[in-house]
Amino acid sequence: MSIYSDLKELYKDTNDIVNGKNIAWKIIYMLQNISFIIICMICLVDKCKIRTIIPENIEFGLSQRVCNFLNKYIVICIIFYFGYLVILTPIIKILYVKLKTEYNKNIIPIWYTIDEIIKILLNIMILIELIQDVILGLNGEYAIQTRNIIIYFYVTISVLFTFIVKLYRQNENLSLLISYRYTDYFDSEGKRIAKKDKVIYRNKIYSLYKEEKNWYLVDNNITEKIKLQEAVIDKEGKIKVYFYGMGERI
Repeated sequence: MSIYSDLKELYKDTNDIVNGKNIAWKIIYMLQNISFIIICMICLVDKCKIRTIIPENIEFGLSQRVCNFLNKYIVICIIFYFGYLVILTPIIKILYVKLKTEYNKNIIPIWYTIDEIIKILLNIMILIELIQDVILGLNGEYAIQTRNIIIYFYVTISVLFTFIVKLYRQNENLSLLISYRYTDYFDSEGKRIAKKDKVIYRNKIYSLYKEEKNWYLVDNNITEKIKLQEAVIDKEGKIKVYFYGMGERI
């Protein structure tokens, strides 16, 4: 997972936000990606001593009130958020079931709205705090702040977890796509036979169709019907995909 990949994903998410696609979660994921990039910048500023190439008369900084507020409450907010996830979320789920079954009240929209607002605000606070750390480094101080180790850890774990979940879902969707597009059989050259392919078997072209649980080869006049299962194990028949009806092989 590189910074270039993060920037590319960030650009895509920004476009999706503008187009109104799942706005809240896109904002949260975008903020997490920016925060992760800034953590990389913090390490770079701290280790490479970038301050040495910036004129000393140039100073950077945020509002002192903002800095004081974040220094005092940011870690408390993260701890509160973990408590919310571990303690309040199960209670809210139980409350949802009770209200739904007894009073036919659906609190999901309200809960999701509050949950998304909390996550957005928390990630904005984290982002500002990380920017403050970068500024400290540019002003000649240590960029990596010991008090913010929990923030670095939280952001890194969040980004990695989201990345793993997205990767898993992508592979899950690919698996479903393969089962939807393809039969369970391969031709004599090892290419997987798709459901809409035509094949050559014993020097004759056949189409595929499914009857109950079995796949069959049929000619254009449907005068001949051969089980695909039997055709693929017939070495002399040399079954071969003739027309890639489903596009590129997977």
